[in-house]
Amino acid sequence: IGLGGQPHAFPFIAPETGTVNEIGVRVTSADSGMSLYVAIYSNDANNLPSSLLGYATISLTSTGDIYDSSLSSNPSLTAGTAYWYTVHGDQVMYNGVIQSNTLVYLPDLGITGGLTDQTYSLKDGATTQYAVPPATLTPNTLNTTVTRPYVGIKYA
Repeated sequence: IGLGGQPHAFPFIAPETGTVNEIGVRVTSADSGMSLYVAIYSNDANNLPSSLLGYATISLTSTGDIYDSSLSSNPSLTAGTAYWYTVHGDQVMYNGVIQSNTLVYLPDLGITGGLTDQTYSLKDGATTQYAVPPATLTPNTLNTTVTRPYVGIKYA
């Protein structure tokens, strides 16, 4: 999906109240030795990603629905509240593939640079390449070349 080594942020609304104890992705093509960081961030007063609530390190060495239950911290989410998730690789890749939205199904509504953009995310270009997710996200780049990866969460 071409995420690269710096966090790309996507907004979501918590579906229920609870504590997240697992975060996962669907790996469709494995990559031995590669992992993804998938983090959850709070939403600030400007509706931008802010503070790290917790992250998973998900191995891409096998295919299927892969969940990590050894999170850095277990985020507590409130139903109906806006949050952000980020995804990025831990090293140069990309043989591994995770499932994401198909471009033709993405609306041109929301964060976008123009009406013809079909993909969009906020990128933290200040984070060191391939580093663990930062404590505070700096969304300083509107990126229009990344499809939205599917991320699953499980509550305790």
